[in-house]
Amino acid sequence: MGSIRMRKEQLFFDFRYLGIRCREQTTLPDTKANRKKLTMIMDRIEAEITLGTFVYGKYFPNSPMVEKLAKLEAKQAGNYRETPLFKDFCEEWFSEMEPSWRQSTVFG
Repeated sequence: MGSIRMRKEQLFFDFRYLGIRCREQTTLPDTKANRKKLTMIMDRIEAEITLGTFVYGKYFPNSPMVEKLAKLEAKQAGNYRETPLFKDFCEEWFSEMEPSWRQSTVFG
């Protein structure tokens, strides 16, 4: 569950996403109206996280966390692989080794 907190007289978001603690500073001063606005945004963020539709860059486009979390989002979606496919590995290995082989080996 996320919360709205204050640091140096300014409000910031504090929540967990993909197992990582995220804290995003705002330029809003600590007032009752600003807390209410940010609480509504935090509720939307938490709802999207629960539904699995939250995209970090949509809410915090200038954050340094965007790139890091984009990789984790892709990994969870199944579009990211830590290890290459065998076909891709073979093609890369062949292109790296080709200069050291004789022509007859390369072309059969």
